[in-house]
Amino acid sequence: MKKTARGFTLFELAIVAMLTSILLATLLTRVLFYQEQAEKAAVKQVAGGLQSALILQHGRLLTHGAANKLRALSTENPMQWLTKPPHNYVGEFYGITSQTIAPGNWAFDLQSRQLVYAVAHRDYFTPKTQDDYLIRYQINIEQHSAIKTTANSRASSIAFSPVKSYQWFD
Repeated sequence: MKKTARGFTLFELAIVAMLTSILLATLLTRVLFYQEQAEKAAVKQVAGGLQSALILQHGRLLTHGAANKLRALSTENPMQWLTKPPHNYVGEFYGITSQTIAPGNWAFDLQSRQLVYAVAHRDYFTPKTQDDYLIRYQINIEQHSAIKTTANSRASSIAFSPVKSYQWFD
């Protein structure tokens, strides 16, 4: 009697390998896409937290009658206002460039007095200037001269916003 061979033929094995590689490639593409979306969400979360901390600092100065110290807020490191800085905050540096901090980290630039984030996942990120994958944030204080709150102070608005516009997924 003849024994029949059981198992995959070489052709069947090649088809299974091809389908598996197509599925893995698709999965990898989606994973990278979602990693970049998660990074964008994390950056927005930190920026939103810093905006809230800035508003609290602004309110603290106004309630203590120290409106004359509002300008000083624009030179402070906003990470100091948080109870706990993000795990990827690496500290203060002088003159931050793309080589100064690793991608995916925050740092404060002592020269420009700006908070900087180095983008790690760059497939869907479009910087304003070519090859500039640093998002720089600054504190903007605007005094409204037409509105007086007291005899010596003017109403002001305050914001934590990017220095240059950028596009990420939009």
